[in-house]
Amino acid sequence: AAAQAVCAPVVAVLAARVSLVAVPCNLLAEFAVAPATVLGFAALATAPWAMPVAEFFAWCAGWPARWIADIARTGAALPGSGVDWPGGWRGGALLAVGTVVVVLVGRRVLKSPWISATCVLVLLLVVVQPPPFTRVITGWPPPGWRMVMCDVGQGDAMVLAAGDGAGVVVDAGPDPLLVDRCLRALGITEVPLLLLTHFHADHVAGLAGVLRGRSVGVIETTGFQEPAGQVSFVRRLAAQRGVPVVRAVAGERRRTGPLDWQV
Repeated sequence: AAAQAVCAPVVAVLAARVSLVAVPCNLLAEFAVAPATVLGFAALATAPWAMPVAEFFAWCAGWPARWIADIARTGAALPGSGVDWPGGWRGGALLAVGTVVVVLVGRRVLKSPWISATCVLVLLLVVVQPPPFTRVITGWPPPGWRMVMCDVGQGDAMVLAAGDGAGVVVDAGPDPLLVDRCLRALGITEVPLLLLTHFHADHVAGLAGVLRGRSVGVIETTGFQEPAGQVSFVRRLAAQRGVPVVRAVAGERRRTGPLDWQV
């Protein structure tokens, strides 16, 4: 927490953003830092004279390093993981002053266990943003929604309602984080069909975000299998998750829930 208080203003200067998950993520990752560091240096020290030994140390270091990376990715993927903040030195100074005020006030206010518990609960709701909570606060998604264009920046990701908690997804956008957030906000836990219109990165690079924590029935793609690198990426990731990949065929008909369509 002390390190975050010192580093956060510097991060705000550079990134114009303040993390709300840095402290808990650092606490979860802390115990893995020492073994990752020691084993990594052991690999570095033994590499010049015993590469097999160095490879073993590197393999061992990979486990705690992967834990740290997974914690970082999971924290960053949470809908409320951070908030925008004024950038530059003014923003950094403002955050530094705000941090001092919060620390001074918090030391007195948080002595009450009830207030502390309430603050923790509010922070969890802000960070996790469960769909029922956000729906009450923001009104999103609206009742009876039929189609949503996800805000994924350059590229496309569209969701068609296909029943309770289910949606047909058309393209995955360029960023796994953005499409995952969109699907979470919609409460989508099942994707009977993921349709990839073509293999450009701004339509398929977010595939991992669609697959994350969801049941995906099948991935249907165009018959034009280019560019080869993106085709391999899609097939490799689908194989890892056990999701079949098929090509769309002219004249085929499909139906899922209230949706039906023809190629």
